[in-house]
Amino acid sequence: RVPRKDLLGEENRGWYVGTTTLDFERSSIGTSIAQGQSVENLVLWVQEHRRGTLPETAKMVLAERSIEAETARLMSYRVISLQNRGQVPNHEASAVKIYAGELNQRIANTAMNIMGLPGLLTRGEKGSANDRHAPNKGRFGRVYLQSVASTIAGGTSEINRGIIATRGLGLPRG
Repeated sequence: RVPRKDLLGEENRGWYVGTTTLDFERSSIGTSIAQGQSVENLVLWVQEHRRGTLPETAKMVLAERSIEAETARLMSYRVISLQNRGQVPNHEASAVKIYAGELNQRIANTAMNIMGLPGLLTRGEKGSANDRHAPNKGRFGRVYLQSVASTIAGGTSEINRGIIATRGLGLPRG
């Protein structure tokens, strides 16, 4: 038995407290800002290391990633505006979560395609080979390794699509 002073929300409504907490986590504002920074860092890396050697198709893909990162940021701001008005951004947060999670994978794959195998390096101990040769201090290697987890943490994309279908579009379960 939990003492009344330690209850979060109403008694016997713990599931709703948990799902509301997940809705706030799914807003992905930190993720969307980091995605914009990742794309900017990738562009800077290209300007320094691949100037004049990057195919036009790769430049177009970089532009797409930049636009997608801005879209994720604006979607996150929409969720934050709902939160600021005291609303629970349920299906809206799920939409941002799916978009940002899948965008993480696209950004990571774009970086690996442009950088090649060195892009997979993460930082090692100070002075190690990885530390000296990892592009952008190993950030892209870490983003690449974490990109799949971002579609699972906070609810898989399948679960979030179900939330959008039932709560956002009013479709029946099942």
